[in-house]
Amino acid sequence: MTTEELRLEYLKIREWGICDQRNLTAARFDAVVLEKLGTADADPAQWVAAAAALRIRCDPCGGSGDYAVGVENGKRLIRGICFRCEGRGVQTHADRLRNDAYDRLNFNSR
Repeated sequence: MTTEELRLEYLKIREWGICDQRNLTAARFDAVVLEKLGTADADPAQWVAAAAALRIRCDPCGGSGDYAVGVENGKRLIRGICFRCEGRGVQTHADRLRNDAYDRLNFNSR
């Protein structure tokens, strides 16, 4: 990939991270990736790899890893493992790609 393509890929990953976490800003995302890298002198491929490896709390399950179908008397009704994060409570970029592909297939099959 060219440097420009790598930068665009990083921006896509960052946008996903910001969209999934309401309290995460672009500057905070960059800071977390920079902390993971350890140096600002890393090349674009290293930035993309570090961003893709970030583990972001899964919003559908609230980070619990359990799929809940509802709440009754303040108690969550658990029905199994969250398929969005595969029960880990966090999602990586690879999880997002898998979920997007599933969503597109499921949406198009209706």
